[in-house]
Amino acid sequence: MAEATIEKTPAEPVEDDAQPAKKRRPPKATVQDQAAQVEQERAEKAERKREEEMEEARKALEALEPSVAPVRWMIGKTPEYGGNEKQYSIYVQDKLPWMQRQRFFALVSRTFSNALKQSGGDVGGMGDIFGDEGGSLIERGRKLTQRDLTDAAQFMSLAFELVGYSADFLVEVYLILLDVPRAEHEWARTRFGEGWDPEREKWGLKDEDNEKIIQTFIDQNYEEIRRFFVVTLPAMGRRIALHERSKDRESKSDQSK
Repeated sequence: MAEATIEKTPAEPVEDDAQPAKKRRPPKATVQDQAAQVEQERAEKAERKREEEMEEARKALEALEPSVAPVRWMIGKTPEYGGNEKQYSIYVQDKLPWMQRQRFFALVSRTFSNALKQSGGDVGGMGDIFGDEGGSLIERGRKLTQRDLTDAAQFMSLAFELVGYSADFLVEVYLILLDVPRAEHEWARTRFGEGWDPEREKWGLKDEDNEKIIQTFIDQNYEEIRRFFVVTLPAMGRRIALHERSKDRESKSDQSK
């Protein structure tokens, strides 16, 4: 009797849940896809940079906008640096009332007048106006209209030049602008004059404080300052220059006799 032949069907492999399934590799990106991705990243980077630049420009614009709000200044060794209430004072800088404006203008006029007499008219970069080569009054007036001392940079330039003729000029200006009580003048003069250097126990003004005080002063008192520097001060300068030249002519005339 012949034996029956039984064909064995191969068993299908049983998946073991414990074994992780093999990850399929994603299809390789084409050259076009890679180029598109690079271009997209470049565009996104350019957009971020543009937004950052716009934000910086907006902040810069805000910094330039005039601010007439009062500013609170803590001068001296403040509690932040271990100071006590006797080592610092608080001053509020606000729009100057009429009397304080007159004190400020009188101080500038007096210092400017002395500087003109000592320099022969060449102060504040105005030698071409008040000096001997200034030309006629019409020419001098035309040059004056081209000057604007009502921005912080121009005012600071003039102020520091006037310091050369009166060392205490800027300190005295700060006493007025920050409305320092008379009883604290001597203490405040010391602080304003010594600058800021905590390591050497100097608790005056930082460089940026000086700039902000002047900028705030101009913002709060713009119209009054402009009238003084554009009308009053140039007129006074021309009159002083004329008197000084008249004295020089009289002196030379007396010497020739």
